[in-house]
Amino acid sequence: MKLEFADDVFTVAGRIIRAPWKLQDLRQIDERIVALAKFEDLRPPSLGLACYSKKGDLLWEAKTWERYEEHVYAAIREEQSLMANSMGGWLCSIDIETGRITDRVFTK
Repeated sequence: MKLEFADDVFTVAGRIIRAPWKLQDLRQIDERIVALAKFEDLRPPSLGLACYSKKGDLLWEAKTWERYEEHVYAAIREEQSLMANSMGGWLCSIDIETGRITDRVFTK
């Protein structure tokens, strides 16, 4: 489910949350809220994907896996499970609890 946001701010359970970057997308997946950054607003080492609890607590932020430039996240693909495309052409399945990549497929 897509959620409302403005720039780097969104509201969860009545609590105003400020993400570390401007948002491109914000979705609820199960009991988690997944935030995707606008690419042009990112600064290393951020990959632009973070997960929050329904109370608004930051649970994890995606970590680097190989070359940073190619693996910044560009889109959230699934809402039943977390799948995201990277700028380097990978479709990544991500464990919603830990933020770790569980599988990836090269798509380009």
